[in-house]
Amino acid sequence: MRLLKRYLKLELGTLLKNDIRFQVIGRAEGLARDIQQELARARDATASCRGMRFNIALNYSGRAEIVDAARRAIESGVDPPASTSSDSANCSIRRASPTPICSSGRAAKCA
Repeated sequence: MRLLKRYLKLELGTLLKNDIRFQVIGRAEGLARDIQQELARARDATASCRGMRFNIALNYSGRAEIVDAARRAIESGVDPPASTSSDSANCSIRRASPTPICSSGRAAKCA
């Protein structure tokens, strides 16, 4: 995690210069407080950038995303038997990001 923190500090200027918006997906609240603060600093500093998006998945699990999306759907009043794929997309953590997520743990190729 020290490497991540160091990278964020070193590359924040590059992100800003290139109009790149930094976003984190996953359960960042499960990371150390100092890492959370550095992630928030980079995310907040680049929030107005409108060029590319740099999405980083930390403490991320597809299964956890499904569980979290289901919880959000239920909390927002979605009726499970009547739910549609757009309901689940609206509750997904990736709802604001049209870009695919590539896993370094798989040999998948992202377009």
